Amino acid sequence: MNLFEMFSEPKETTLIAAMRDFLPLATDHLGLDHFPKIKFVKHLDDSHVPTFGQFSSDGNVIHANIENRHPIDILRTVAHEMVHYAQNQKDKLSADSGRTGSPFEDEANAEAGV
Repeated sequence: MNLFEMFSEPKETTLIAAMRDFLPLATDHLGLDHFPKIKFVKHLDDSHVPTFGQFSSDGNVIHANIENRHPIDILRTVAHEMVHYAQNQKDKLSADSGRTGSPFEDEANAEAGV
């Protein structure tokens, strides 16, 4: 089953099934050798700015908030954070890379839209 079929049949939609289809596509699109670690959480509390996702270069882990969110929104968040993971793999990230309007955030926003 592909993503379109899954989301056109809401009763059969599951985040796990969506991730199973999505991760290989995103990994290939971003030119990554492997998936990052992804932790799904109910709420991200450790940020000074409200957010649905976060990439931590310590351990190369993506955290994604899943509470009260549609799977498509969660996929978009994971895609955004996977771009940061890819940027980190290429040693592009710096201390201010997450600043709103930075080229790194703009790239992550644009790629997540794809």
